[in-house]
Amino acid sequence: MWILLQVGGCLAVVVTNSIGRSCGLSNWAATAVAAAIYFGGWACFQLSYKQAPSFMHAYVLGSCVLAILGAVVALMFFKESLGVAKVLGLALMIAGAVLVSKV
Repeated sequence: MWILLQVGGCLAVVVTNSIGRSCGLSNWAATAVAAAIYFGGWACFQLSYKQAPSFMHAYVLGSCVLAILGAVVALMFFKESLGVAKVLGLALMIAGAVLVSKV
């Protein structure tokens, strides 16, 4: 259950940043929706850290999911390039999450 909560919190952060980046903070409706999503994600993070076996499990999984979702959103919606450094960073994040989950 804590894994789903962590992924939900990461998804909320990515959606909030995407709304802010595409609409800007001058649009009050987009800012209100982003704030509601952000606080929902904040609650997911709190519950996830309570239920996880250790802090490091939740932290590393959250960092990995956030890096992957951020790269996917940047590539698909904002048409950013995916360089060697980003791909290497994603691979290292995934490897770290796998290694921490084995402990």
